[in-house]
Amino acid sequence: LAIFFGAAQGVAGPGAVLGVLPALSSGSFLRAGMYLLAFCGASTVAMALLAAMWGELSARITASSVRTELFFAAGSAIVSVAVGTAWIILLTTSGSSTLEL
Repeated sequence: LAIFFGAAQGVAGPGAVLGVLPALSSGSFLRAGMYLLAFCGASTVAMALLAAMWGELSARITASSVRTELFFAAGSAIVSVAVGTAWIILLTTSGSSTLEL
């Protein structure tokens, strides 16, 4: 299920434009395929490194006490919900499928 949602998010986001437009303009199926494979691989590695760094940072911060761990988890959840809510509100009120920041 997570793979499905991740793929849907990837197709819907600006990464799809960065992945597809250069591939379409390459002029060769081989080049386009190589570019898409490299793009997917680099994106996956970058996300994995970011997740690993966040995991290591949160483990070090919360190692001191259970209370710190609880506050860190709650704070992360609140920020996640706030960003998602703001994103939905901005998308629905801007009349556009992309956000211009």
